[in-house]
This record gives sequence, C-alpha cells and structure tokens, in this order.
Amino acid sequence: MLRGPAKYIGRPTKGATRQLFETYLKMCGSPILLSTNMLQCTPAKLKTLLAARLLN
Repeated sequence: MLRGPAKYIGRPTKGATRQLFETYLKMCGSPILLSTNMLQCTPAKLKTLLAARLLN
C-alpha cells in the first residue's frame, strides 16, 4: 500500500535495479522489499515491529 510506487521505481540510476523494483511490484504489490536477513531479525520480530508502528 505504498503511495506513488512509480516514484520509488524511478529513483535507482541502474536499469537492473529499476527492473528488480518493477518485478517486486508485480509479484508482491510493492517495489519495497524488507529482508529479515538484511535487517538481522526474525520474521516474527519484523511482523511485531511493523504491526506496532502501523497501529500508531
């Protein structure tokens, strides 16, 4: 539910990154991907943090 996903897709200067963001948008509904590996947390912890933040 990202407002203006095209704005985020257009940001990267590399064409491959833009293509990847477009693929994320088609597959997941958003060009933004949150990786628990990159964030170094568990999926349950990420879900808890997002739920708490989105409810406030």
